[in-house]
Amino acid sequence: ADLGPPDRVFLQNLGGQALILVWLEPGSQTQAELSLHILGPGVEATKGPPEGIAFTTVHDQPAVWATGPYYLLYGDGSAYMSDQRRLVSGHVLIWEEDGLTYRLETDLSMEEAVAIAESLAEWEP
Repeated sequence: ADLGPPDRVFLQNLGGQALILVWLEPGSQTQAELSLHILGPGVEATKGPPEGIAFTTVHDQPAVWATGPYYLLYGDGSAYMSDQRRLVSGHVLIWEEDGLTYRLETDLSMEEAVAIAESLAEWEP
């Protein structure tokens, strides 16, 4: 997918490094159209039960498609950070690759989200 560069980039310490790339709705300064969370080793997430769950693949590897709303809470496995709790109201595609966990949050369909996930390539300056 040709998403172009993200509108916002955040690097957070959530018991490990987390990189969050955000593409905003056209004309909005606050409403995310799509966000990609890349969670490094040590970052753990737990969530309330999603409204729906389905299974799919990304690059022939297992992936989960969850539909909201549900709460997401980040931590390091020994404790969860209450200030990192948030409501996820859209859909999320979750998969692992090369020791990283990816969360693609969007209102797109599962098929569109998988196509975006499979189009991701290593960035080269």
